[in-house]
Amino acid sequence: MNGGEIGASASPDSSVRSEPETSEEADTSNLISAGHESFDLIFMMLLGIRTAISKFANEPQRELAPNEFDDKWDGDFLANGSADTPAHTQQDFRFRDFSPLVFRQIREHFGVTNEEYLLSLTSEYVLVEMFTNSKSGSFFYYSTDYRFILKTCTKNEAAFLIKALPRYHGHLMAHRYTLLCRFFGLHCVHLPTTLGNEVYVLVMGNVLPIDKPIHERYDLKGSTRGRITSEAERQDPNVVLKDLDWIRAGRKLHLGPDKKRVEQQERDQTGGVVPVLDSAEICPGAMSFVQQLCKRMAVTRGAALMIDYGTDETPKDSLRGILRHAPVHPLHQPGLVDLSVDVDFGTLRQVARETAGSSLRCPPLSTQRDFLAAMGLEARINALLKGMDDREARKELVRSAGRLVASPGMGTAYKVFAITHASVGSDGVAGFPDAPLLDGGGR
Repeated sequence: MNGGEIGASASPDSSVRSEPETSEEADTSNLISAGHESFDLIFMMLLGIRTAISKFANEPQRELAPNEFDDKWDGDFLANGSADTPAHTQQDFRFRDFSPLVFRQIREHFGVTNEEYLLSLTSEYVLVEMFTNSKSGSFFYYSTDYRFILKTCTKNEAAFLIKALPRYHGHLMAHRYTLLCRFFGLHCVHLPTTLGNEVYVLVMGNVLPIDKPIHERYDLKGSTRGRITSEAERQDPNVVLKDLDWIRAGRKLHLGPDKKRVEQQERDQTGGVVPVLDSAEICPGAMSFVQQLCKRMAVTRGAALMIDYGTDETPKDSLRGILRHAPVHPLHQPGLVDLSVDVDFGTLRQVARETAGSSLRCPPLSTQRDFLAAMGLEARINALLKGMDDREARKELVRSAGRLVASPGMGTAYKVFAITHASVGSDGVAGFPDAPLLDGGGR
């Protein structure tokens, strides 16, 4: 998950600024205050943050229990107030604070106290809107002192962060000067029906000084596919440039003689107590693909079948190379070796549930071996053998079928994942013992 296109990463010799910086040159022309179309949402979000942070402020410091990574606090913010929430002038709304003690520990680890956090975000209940050309559709906001960035995210992105939170938290605790984006809070506002549905917001540290001009901004993802800005976009002085813009401009990162940055990058990527970038493998493209597929399927019906290496959990260190049906080192004979990583089918199922769950069915994940057996592989092979006279051809057919169902081997390494429209699977889905409806809720 990207922490955000602008100013959301840290450097090894500076944490989030310990003192809020202000500047007469800071752009306040996009201030979201009373009368702005986004003011109601921002007010609800900031009031919820202030209430939630204050509620857990006096909890004693201690080692976190595993269940606290999944904890959340829900508050019903009634206009007239309640025992847990203050009165306010907006419509009634519900606020959810995810993993409050975990994020508090992360904030304090990087020198951000509860008082500083609330002062930056909620002293005036206003934010500064940041305009970007983000294709994700996310909105970005600064706190008024520019110390923090708030980014809207999808429900799927929020769910993934919570899933990866134990590893992420462990890495940050072990590496104070990590270059990873520092997330300081994850929140959700369930809006009144007149304003929409629900909005998820990530709060992260901003390490870029606001009193210095920024001539170019880049969002680098390590990909070149579609990663370029148009001529029209480049006319905007605040445009966020991309990977191909960086390459064509001949830009390079100059790290200087101090090797701390390089060493920390290596720790973030492959070393340390919890090598978080090695242990959490995700594919945002797969999530987007399944989301679009489910939206189409909910309208046009049909079914989808996916077969690949994978599990129901987030994969770890699964990069592999295959050459002539045998495992080899991924860098062996580049260009000839097939490279693959495991698919996180559990996350894809959750994407389907949240996209169109009530109109879809999703059978439990099956091995290729069990799926082919249920589809009658043995009977089909026997039928083919009866029509074959060539002895060697018969042996090759049996060998090929054996490879497909071998355990250990392709039969258990490959998994079969299916999604169907509710009407298609009402009498069962071929190859699976059952196909329950997705309920459309839960994380």
